[in-house]
Amino acid sequence: MKKLAKRLLCAAATMALLAAAALPAVAAPQVDTSKCVIDNADILSAETETYITNLTVALSDACGAQIGVYTVNNVGNTSMENYAYQVFDAWGLGDDDKHNGVLLLLSTDDDDYWLMQGQGLETRLPTSTLKDILNNNLESNWVRQDYDRGARQTVRAVAKELSSIYDLRLDVDAVAAGNAGSTGQSGQESDGSGVVIAIVLIMIFIIAAALLLSSRRPRRYRPTVFAPIFFPRGPRGPRGPRPPRGPGGYGGYSNPPRNGGSSFRSGGGSTRGGGASRTGGGFSGGGSFRSGGGGTRGGGAGRH
Repeated sequence: MKKLAKRLLCAAATMALLAAAALPAVAAPQVDTSKCVIDNADILSAETETYITNLTVALSDACGAQIGVYTVNNVGNTSMENYAYQVFDAWGLGDDDKHNGVLLLLSTDDDDYWLMQGQGLETRLPTSTLKDILNNNLESNWVRQDYDRGARQTVRAVAKELSSIYDLRLDVDAVAAGNAGSTGQSGQESDGSGVVIAIVLIMIFIIAAALLLSSRRPRRYRPTVFAPIFFPRGPRGPRGPRPPRGPGGYGGYSNPPRNGGSSFRSGGGSTRGGGASRTGGGFSGGGSFRSGGGGTRGGGAGRH
């Protein structure tokens, strides 16, 4: 009886090894950090890549958040979960301090997809929200194999969530279409009209006070408080060159190029675990990956 059990155990182990050997070996994810769309499976059109890139560049300029879309035919003999970690880590999506990247991984032969957020978005863009985004925007298109439409709608929904999180006045549809003239700024910093009005009122008050004081003094007297403003003692020397203003910044927005992506550069974020697969569902722990310091503890969503 013991000999039979040993033989059965050896046979099962041999079959498991043969099955593992029959699976395709997983290739290390190849990532170009100057792009936010890497279509290895060749399932996305140029228009869709431009659409996604325009949105990602606008978000990156405004708040550091970045959305990356990565497609493959299959992930080999690893899981979608582990492959997503590797892609996110190699890509460095999101700001290195805010860890606010988002990854959409599509694998056609595996009939699976994965949506993962960085550690800095875990509470503001929770997994429940990611699942809703996938169910409402990707699943039905995925079943029809309309990957173009599914990817665009999913990225659009994520961009809207990020715009709301960072209080950006970003016309997502106009930006995605490459239309100039859209202004997207943080609500905390975008409206400078109040500050301008306050400055103008202060200047009017100062001028009025200076004129009032000067009218009550002898003409030979120069008011000491406002002398530097109204009675300059001599001509100023030449001004030095003005430093150039840098692009973007938190709360700002610069229109992305119409060619769709020459100005994108990943920010150095990374991930360290969590996620749910379209076919597997649920959560599981993950390994630890570090490239830029970002991460996620349990984020990500897939098909239920």
